[in-house]
Amino acid sequence: MHRAASIPGGVAQLRGSIEALEGEEREQVRTLLEQIQAERQASSELIRLNLQRFQNLESIFALDRSAASGSAPKLGSGQRLSKWV
Repeated sequence: MHRAASIPGGVAQLRGSIEALEGEEREQVRTLLEQIQAERQASSELIRLNLQRFQNLESIFALDRSAASGSAPKLGSGQRLSKWV
């Protein structure tokens, strides 16, 4: 994305260049762009899932610490033990 934005004329110029390509070349570029978009979406989803996993692990560790100390867990702002509570 940064490389596309740094092209003289920006993304609009890149789109114009792609549209100026003939037949098979244009389809190859479109296929590559679709693959890039799918990989970007997959990466975003993996990052989201890892962040959610990390937050869940933090909650588990908070429960373990509170059980060991005999006190109620201290959750930060916006944290909760369960989505049902």
